[in-house]
Amino acid sequence: INGVLTFMLTPGDWLLTGRLRDAFFNPTFLPSALMLSAGAAGITGLICLVASAGQENAGLRSGMVKASAIFVLPGFIALPAAAFWHTESLPESMKAAIMREGGLATTLLVVSLSLCLVVVVLGVAGPFRKPKAPSRATALLMLLLGLGAVSTLEWSRGIIRSPYVVNG
Repeated sequence: INGVLTFMLTPGDWLLTGRLRDAFFNPTFLPSALMLSAGAAGITGLICLVASAGQENAGLRSGMVKASAIFVLPGFIALPAAAFWHTESLPESMKAAIMREGGLATTLLVVSLSLCLVVVVLGVAGPFRKPKAPSRATALLMLLLGLGAVSTLEWSRGIIRSPYVVNG
């Protein structure tokens, strides 16, 4: 799916060669793959954090929280970096659409990056600093914020992909 969606954004050399590999492995394929992987890792860690908050055994809970941090922190730190790389890989016309002040895609990108920062700060200040006592409410809040970060980023990518045809 990533190859097809990024092909719509940046068909790369396919316009000249017509080769499948040029279509699939286009200029935004790797940045997008990293961005999606970072988001998936972060959400996976947050789901594990929610599950660990309900664990009765304090030792097991602590281990589960530490394990979830391995996914949450790198995921939500890499997500903004990958989003920046993805934006930089776009053609100038699309980059201008994202960076247009007051535009919906720009607003969604800022919201997403801000939510990533909040998830990391909450995680470091709360459950990852005190893994034996994570609050279920904090874990659920972090999960909702993480889902918001990933979904708003995807929404902004959908906006720049409109009108859903191959660019160029």
